[in-house]
Amino acid sequence: MVDSAYPLPISIFWLGIQYAIFGMADMFTLVGLLEFFHAESSSRMKSLSTAISWCSLAFGYFMSSVLVNVVNKVTHRLKHREFWFLLVMCPLVQV
Repeated sequence: MVDSAYPLPISIFWLGIQYAIFGMADMFTLVGLLEFFHAESSSRMKSLSTAISWCSLAFGYFMSSVLVNVVNKVTHRLKHREFWFLLVMCPLVQV
């Protein structure tokens, strides 16, 4: 099916569900984290704690893309790629 000359029967709008889930997760975690920082930190530490929370979010996104690239390179030559991808990624998700 992947090697066919015709387009695959899937819509780009399936990505919208994933973006909506991750957007809601980021919204709820970051709002709570920033509220905690503004309520509990001193006046001089509020901007620093906000910057650290944004940097940790960016680092997490970067590391997740690195992890997906590593798994894709490891499983590239193997048959049944979906099985190997799930076999490698499922234990890492549990961490």
